Amino acid sequence: MLDRITVVEMAEQFGTTTTLWYNDPNVVARELYVAVKEVQRIDTAVLEPIEFDGHTAYRRDGGKRSIFWQCDGLNYEVTCLTDDTPLLEIAASIGCR
Repeated sequence: MLDRITVVEMAEQFGTTTTLWYNDPNVVARELYVAVKEVQRIDTAVLEPIEFDGHTAYRRDGGKRSIFWQCDGLNYEVTCLTDDTPLLEIAASIGCR
């Protein structure tokens, strides 16, 4: 369920980030967010490259599980703390072609 939306405008070199926060009321501490950023701020060289829906994306596993990718000039991130969240399915559902 959508919990909140934040929009942060930073200095020009960082651009604007819009984050949609989702919370699952049936699972304790399951919070997921989808961030859309104007400027890429991750180092893809240290992440595992993966493919989904014709996109090259990058996976981060650890304290937070994330998938990062670019589409139509924007940078996307899907992140969750729980291991059982289907991040690739969520990323594919965003619909950027």
